[in-house]
Amino acid sequence: MKIVEENYINVIFYLERESSGRVLTNAIAHKLQNNAATVSNMLKILKGKHLIDYVRYQGVRLTQKGERLATALIRRHRQWETFLVRKLNSGWDEVHDIAKQMEHIQSDKLTQYLDDYLGNPAVDPHGERIPAENETLGIFKKMKLSDRQTCKRCVIKNVLQRDSNLLRFLDKMRIKIGSQIQIINIEDFDNSLEIEIEGKPAFVSKEIAQNLPVEVYES
Repeated sequence: MKIVEENYINVIFYLERESSGRVLTNAIAHKLQNNAATVSNMLKILKGKHLIDYVRYQGVRLTQKGERLATALIRRHRQWETFLVRKLNSGWDEVHDIAKQMEHIQSDKLTQYLDDYLGNPAVDPHGERIPAENETLGIFKKMKLSDRQTCKRCVIKNVLQRDSNLLRFLDKMRIKIGSQIQIINIEDFDNSLEIEIEGKPAFVSKEIAQNLPVEVYES
């Protein structure tokens, strides 16, 4: 399968989870920075390979075959991110683009070797779950730091965006996977948050908070 086709499957996978339904052609075009005609042509190809259920003007969703392919891509991607951070001492802000290239290596044997070498990790450096072999990832709703009006104690579970500027900002703020957060106040003007990180005061914007899924222990 061509890399460009796999990239489409990956994008549809994530957009489908954001929309909780069919993904519109315009959303795919915007994400991939392509025009609608180019996207429509690719969707016809993917439909012909039984990877998507595509109805013109009604949108698209992955078939079971498409879900399996998307999950395999995600598994390899998160494994490579884990390898780069754990074994090559890369920063978590550096690994996404490299792993994006490595995920297209279609070798079940290499994937299993890598999994065994890493000790069968359950999550990647950003806190995202690494799916098991032949597993299909479901749709999981995540509570974000921005969703909480009050939070006596919550813990950062992962980071949604792989933007290197965001990750470097989190490093600067000493926010990491497992950090304990308490919301002190939410500003009415811009919904920025006054918080405590491991007992130390800090401020984060609403945009930052929207990228931080949390597990709530007290509320």
